[in-house]
Amino acid sequence: MAKTFNPQALRAILIVALIAAMSGGAGLFYTEFSNVQEFAAEVNQTVATADASSVNVQKLQSLKNELAQNQTFTSKVDQLFATPATYQNQATMDINNYAATAGIRINAPTFEQASPDVYPTMNVSFRNPVSYSKLIHFLDSIEGNIPKMQVTNIDISHVKNGSADSVTVNTLKIMIATR
Repeated sequence: MAKTFNPQALRAILIVALIAAMSGGAGLFYTEFSNVQEFAAEVNQTVATADASSVNVQKLQSLKNELAQNQTFTSKVDQLFATPATYQNQATMDINNYAATAGIRINAPTFEQASPDVYPTMNVSFRNPVSYSKLIHFLDSIEGNIPKMQVTNIDISHVKNGSADSVTVNTLKIMIATR
């Protein structure tokens, strides 16, 4: 006997098909919802990594700025101190320039042997007599020098039968700051 479709059978088939479609949709929804949750966790991890990278970039930028500032300070400090290898040439050139600017005649400077714990010393002798005002200008130039030099000993006496501004200067001793 052949069965024919009747409305009750068709309704049962449609109900089963509807339940199967809903079950399949619910299963597909659950599977995709799990995928979306995994994707959201991955995005959150990426955002956290990006934030950490941003903080690291900010720290690196801050360190770069600090290094640039320190580089400026380092170059300024390098100007304050001569090196043991170059101080003689630099000091001789500076002293000769200061003497010429002040209008004083000097003999070639000499250097004392420096020990490791003591700054090197330069001795400057003058072609006497020297104008006192020019000598003061010369000493002021030495004290304001970069790299730093400091007068440590000077012996001055008044010139007998000379002008009121004339003095005799024996050897001038100058300490040179080195690193």
